Amino acid sequence: AAATVSGLFEATFRPRLDACAAVRIGHDNLRALAEATGGHTWASSLILPGEVVCPVGWWVLRVGPRRFAALSDEDFRARWVPVVDR
Repeated sequence: AAATVSGLFEATFRPRLDACAAVRIGHDNLRALAEATGGHTWASSLILPGEVVCPVGWWVLRVGPRRFAALSDEDFRARWVPVVDR
């Protein structure tokens, strides 16, 4: 018998981070991001360590010392909002 959706998604998670530093990947910052993250470039994309392909328009998040994650623009904007110092 097929598992029900409710049976598959029993664990609940929350983000560990309250804030992160992030930059949107552009043609003008590919090389600098590759150097800063320890990755490399290929075909107008940033390749993060672990061979994570991040096309122009995606976001790179610094999630720890020398640890980076990537999200599409749509996913990034759905999860993160700018911090405004007042």
